[in-house]
Amino acid sequence: MNISPKSSFAKPPVVSRTVGIDLGTTRSVVAFIDGNGYPQTIINGDGDMTTPSAVAFEGGTVLVGKDAIKSLAITPDRVVQFAKREIGTQRYIISVDGVDYPAELIESFILGRLRRDAERHFGETIQDAVITVPAFFNEPKRRATMDAGMLAGLNVKAVINEPTAAALAYGVEHGLMNEDGVFAKSQTILVYDLGGGTFDVSVLKIKGESIDVIAVDGNSRLGGIDWDECILQWITEQFKTQCKATDQQIKTSRGILLKEAEEIKHSLTSREKVAVKIRLDEHVLQTHINRALFNSLTAHLLDRTRFTLRKVLEESKLKWPQIERVLLVGGSTRMPQVIEMLRKETKSILDQSVSPDQAVAYGAAVYGRILSERDELDFDLDEATESGHDGSMRITDVNAHHLGVLGVELKTGRPQGQVIIPKNTPLPAMNVARFKTAKPNQKSVVIKVIEGGDLRGQNATTIGTFSVRDLPNGLPAGSPVDVILRYNNDGIIQAEAIVVATGKKNRIEIKREAGLSADEIDGWQDASKDIFEALGLD
Repeated sequence: MNISPKSSFAKPPVVSRTVGIDLGTTRSVVAFIDGNGYPQTIINGDGDMTTPSAVAFEGGTVLVGKDAIKSLAITPDRVVQFAKREIGTQRYIISVDGVDYPAELIESFILGRLRRDAERHFGETIQDAVITVPAFFNEPKRRATMDAGMLAGLNVKAVINEPTAAALAYGVEHGLMNEDGVFAKSQTILVYDLGGGTFDVSVLKIKGESIDVIAVDGNSRLGGIDWDECILQWITEQFKTQCKATDQQIKTSRGILLKEAEEIKHSLTSREKVAVKIRLDEHVLQTHINRALFNSLTAHLLDRTRFTLRKVLEESKLKWPQIERVLLVGGSTRMPQVIEMLRKETKSILDQSVSPDQAVAYGAAVYGRILSERDELDFDLDEATESGHDGSMRITDVNAHHLGVLGVELKTGRPQGQVIIPKNTPLPAMNVARFKTAKPNQKSVVIKVIEGGDLRGQNATTIGTFSVRDLPNGLPAGSPVDVILRYNNDGIIQAEAIVVATGKKNRIEIKREAGLSADEIDGWQDASKDIFEALGLD
């Protein structure tokens, strides 16, 4: 069901052609702002509001969405699901006909399908988009998502955190924005976003022309599919004990059984007990599962979200009475166990008024409108000065991970980390760290950039390394070199170095350990041209 807002966003003169895309682990949505200023979902070619985030390689072409899911029953080894979890890593997630496909390319096929659906809706070429990412995504994953958009032929105007996008949609839904696009009422809200494959918690303050994120945390590998996996494990045990099914039979049908597990989970959302009847080759499993058993099987997963919830509240330096609403986002928040836990834990108003499946795409579309209007603001400057606002919504997100560098402690030779930009710093952000040369006449300094982890670099994500080269001759040992690290609004990292003795600035290119290089992106654009032509995106 579409949102029916109580007030529209600002005063739009035309339909916005910048689409908002919720690129989900299991399902994706594309939305836009209509001529009345309301967010609307674009119906896909199958007549649905959501598109399964699945890709299948069949007969020399690529299938995306529902058709790809159908291929699970025939050629499961040629179907890719849940690519979002692997994006921005060094892993290649599927090999088909001798070709290794990275997650960025798989995601680009899904984005290409969404773009085609948008173009069918508008009857014209669509290029501008805002794509959402989990708040807990690290920098390589954010950059890789933007690369996937570029591979799909999109001009990615921004990536926005999913909880922040949901807060924007909430503001529109509840009429909190007046006709000038200003929040008339200040609120502090917490967003609990449990999607198909990722989990985020954010605390935000909505006031006037701004949305300020105070604290975030999450898990980019925790979501509804993990609840499905618990049911799948139970189904597997039932097949083995009741039907004597073999491991090979179960392995071959894993994709189909996982879909059955998902259906059971959905049924248990509204029913206390569900009949189970599944055929596996010559075996037929007939049994029941009730909600109490399901809750027991998945209690450890719910506990992980509870831990994160408490952690974010602590990091925000707020107490539950100061949180006015808890906004539930993501299809997995429909599970009764989630709602019950949040009621006990928060003692705040639980708000499910915005569609859990579409809120994020709606917020991305609103943000796309904001970005589009920044260059052509529809207001009179004198009136703006008198009213105390300029009509431009400001969104300030924070970084979900410490950003720092990993070096070597000179006395011990052990790894030693230094935090340069702490977690939950408002973006954009910049800070400086001073390093010293280890020996006389040193010609270069090599620095490793990391996100997260501890001061020894444990559990950190290595962003990459960079070198400060061509240091001047004759520098004594201990000569200072200042390293400047920056996060932009999208959470993308830039680096710069200054040799203090000379004042010389060096713009640095980080040699990244994960993601695609510029040459690889160009290569995949050429190699996948035929696929995008088949998707109607030549």
